[in-house]
Amino acid sequence: MDEANLSSLLTRLKAQASVLELQGDDIECLSDPDDFFQELLLGLRTAQHHVTIASLYFGTGTGREAEFAAALAAAAHDTARPRLRIGILLDALRSTRPTRGSGGAALTSTAEMLATTLLDGQEQGGSSSSSNSGGGDRVAIALFHTPALRGLLKRVLPPRVSEVVGVQHAKVYCFDETVIISGANISSTYLSTRQDRYLVLRRSPQLAALLQQVVQTVGSFSYQLQPLPAEAAAAQRGAAAAAATAADVVGSARNGGHSSGIRRRRDVLLEMLQRRQLPWQRPTAASPLRPHHLQRHHLQRQQRYRLAPCPAGLDPVRQAQLFTAAFRRALLQLLVPCDAWDSVLDWSVLEAQGDAQAQGPLAVGATGPARTAAASSSSSDAQCHEQAGARAGTAPWARAAAVEAAAAQQGDEGAPLQKARLPQTQPPDTWIVPMVQAGFAGLRQEERCTLGLLAWATQQQQGQAQGHRQDQAPGQVQPGSDSAVLLQLASPYLNLARPYERFLSRQAAAADLELITASPEANGFFGSNGVSGYIPLAYSLLEQRTWRRLTRQQQRLGHGGTGGPPSGTSGASGAAWHARQLQWRQRWADRRRVLGGASGAHASEAAGPAGGGFASGGAAGSTASRRLLEYCRSGWEFHAKGLWISLPAAKPPAGCTAQLASQPHDPPHEQQQRAGGSPDRAQESASADPAGAVGQQQRLPAVTAVGSSNFGFRSLHRDLELQFVLVTTNGRLQQALGHEVAALKAHCAEVTGDAHFQAPGRRGGAMARVAVRLLRGLL
Repeated sequence: MDEANLSSLLTRLKAQASVLELQGDDIECLSDPDDFFQELLLGLRTAQHHVTIASLYFGTGTGREAEFAAALAAAAHDTARPRLRIGILLDALRSTRPTRGSGGAALTSTAEMLATTLLDGQEQGGSSSSSNSGGGDRVAIALFHTPALRGLLKRVLPPRVSEVVGVQHAKVYCFDETVIISGANISSTYLSTRQDRYLVLRRSPQLAALLQQVVQTVGSFSYQLQPLPAEAAAAQRGAAAAAATAADVVGSARNGGHSSGIRRRRDVLLEMLQRRQLPWQRPTAASPLRPHHLQRHHLQRQQRYRLAPCPAGLDPVRQAQLFTAAFRRALLQLLVPCDAWDSVLDWSVLEAQGDAQAQGPLAVGATGPARTAAASSSSSDAQCHEQAGARAGTAPWARAAAVEAAAAQQGDEGAPLQKARLPQTQPPDTWIVPMVQAGFAGLRQEERCTLGLLAWATQQQQGQAQGHRQDQAPGQVQPGSDSAVLLQLASPYLNLARPYERFLSRQAAAADLELITASPEANGFFGSNGVSGYIPLAYSLLEQRTWRRLTRQQQRLGHGGTGGPPSGTSGASGAAWHARQLQWRQRWADRRRVLGGASGAHASEAAGPAGGGFASGGAAGSTASRRLLEYCRSGWEFHAKGLWISLPAAKPPAGCTAQLASQPHDPPHEQQQRAGGSPDRAQESASADPAGAVGQQQRLPAVTAVGSSNFGFRSLHRDLELQFVLVTTNGRLQQALGHEVAALKAHCAEVTGDAHFQAPGRRGGAMARVAVRLLRGLL
C-alpha cells in the first residue's frame, strides 16, 4: 500500500474537516449484533465518567431492548459512580410517537419510558454543584426536532407520517474513552437479527471528547425531556377521566338522553377548557397544562413526561429561520475548519431560506458574492446568535462540561475526556474524520468530503491505468483484477442521491464497483401493516432505477462488456466500432489536456478521470466490473451502510501474513451453518473472502466510511447525519475491514439482469412507478 496516496487523501480531508489520530490496533470490527449488544452492556457497567449516546430512538418492548433499558437505569442510579454523567440525544418525532410494546402491551413511547425510568426523582435545573455531587443533571435527555416541519404541515401530518420530513439520524455510543460507531438503533431487532456495521474504537479520548461536545451542542438546540411533576400527573389523570366522561356522555346522548346528555357534555367541555390553556393565550403559571406541540395527539397527551424549551432559546417550530442559522453556525464552529466554511455550505439553500445576509462571520474564507453577502450581516442577527449562545451555556449539557473543564484545570483526574490524552508510544497509523450533514440547514460537509473521497479514488485508478498502458497490451486488464480500484458501497435503501449516482456513473466509470443492498425480504419494513408494507416494493423499484442509471453510462462507453455497438453490427464490424470509439475518446482526452494546460489538468484531477469518466481513467482496453448484490439471509434484516475503498497493492501490507493467524475466523462448519447449511454456499463465502489466500496480491480496504448515512436523498437533504471516514495503513485493521465486507457478501445473491426485478412482488404497476418517482425525495 502506497502511504503517499493516503497522505494525499488526508491532506484533502483536512481542508474540510478535522482529522484525529488513532492506533489501528485499538480498533475492532464486530460482525454480529450480539457482540454489539454485549459491548453496550459492558460500556454501561464500566463507564465511570461519561456515557454519551445518540440514536434515532430506543425500543420500548421486551427482550434485549428492555435489558438495555434496565442496564441504562442501573448506571443512572448507581451511587458507586458519583461522577458518571449520561447524555442522550434522540429524535423528537420518533421518540414521542406512541408505540405498542411486545405482547399487546399498553401504548407508550421512548420519551415516556426514559422519563419514568431515568428521570423520576432527579432534580431539574439543578446547580453545577449538585451536578458534581451526583444530584441534578446526572442524566440529560434531548429530543431534536427538525425545523423543516412547521406551519400547516406540522398541524396536518399525523405523528408517524411527519417523520418523513426529517429526523435526527446520527448514531454513536461513547463510554469514557471507548467509542462505538454504528448505524444501529436500540431495539430488539437491531440487537439480534438486523445486520449492521459496528466499529469499536478503544483508547480514543480525543474522539470521545469531540463526540461528547457534538451531542451537547445538538442537545442545546433540542427539547429537554423532563418527568411529569406529581401535581401535573394528577391533573393529567383528571383530564383523561373528563375526556372519557365526555365520550360516555356523547354515547348516552346518541342513545336517547338528549337534553340531559347535552347539558352534561357542555359542563364537561367547559371544565376541560378551564383546566387547559386556550390555544391563542400565552402559557402562565396558572395554566401549566397547555400541551406541547409534540403532545397534541390524544395518545401523546396521555404520556407521563413534559418537554422543556431548547436551552439555546430558539424554538425550531416557531423560530425556524433563526434556529436554523444558529444551529448551522454552532456545528460549523465545532466540526469544520474556519477556512472551509464556505466550501461545505449550500448557498442556494441559504438564499432560499433568506439567511444569506444573516451569517456575519459565518463565511470566513468566502470569496466573491459569498463574502459580500456575509459582510452585510445585520447587528440584530448577530445579537440573536450571541443571546442564543449565552442561553445555551446555561443548559445542563453546558453546565456539566463547565464542571469537567474546571476540574481539568485544577488537575482533577475526574475529567479524563477534557484532557484528551493520547498515547505517544508509537506514531499513528490510523486517522478518523468526523463529518456532519444537515441539508435542511445548508450544511453539506459529509457530501463534499465523500465526493472528494471518491474523486481521490478515481485519481488512483487513473494512475494505475496509466502504468498498465505502459506495461500491457490493450485488452489484457480483466474485470475485477487487482490492478483496479475497488469501490464497495452498502446501503439498506438503495436510493442513491444524485451527486453520488452521477459521480459513480461518470467519473468513476473505470473503477470496479460493488453495490450491496437489502432484498425485499431483508428490508426492515417487510411485512408491515398499512402503507409501510409497500416500502420494500418502493425501494425495489428505486434499486432497479438506480442500477440502470449506473450501468447506462458504462454501456454507453463500452465498459464491462454489457454495452456494444449499434444494432446491426457484429463480428469484425463490431470490433472495429469499439476500436474507433476508444480511439476517439483517447484523442479527445489528449486534446483536452493539451488545450487546457495546467488548469485543465487541475480540473481533470479534481473531477477524476478526464473527459467525464471515459478518458485516461478508462483508457483503451480497460474494463470495469460492476456488481449488484442483495442481502438475503433467512430470518434476518439488512441495515449495514458504508463505503470501502481498496487500492491495488503490489504485495500484502506489512504484517498481514503473520497477523492473519491471530485474526479470529469462523471455522468451516460455522461458515456452513451461517450460509444456511449449504456446503457450496460456505465454499463461495470462503472464496469471496479477500484475505483467504495469504501471500497473494489482494485489494484490501484502506479507507472506509461508516456512520448513519444511507447515501440517499434523505441523508443529504432531510436528516441530521453523523458520518466518519477511517483511513488506515495498519495491516491488521485492513484485514479486519476486508473480513467485514466479505461477511456481508457471504449472504448475498448477485443480480444478473432485469429479469431479477420482474419476479412476483417486485414488479409494480404504472401507478406505483409514478408514486415512487414523486416520493423519491422522501425515501
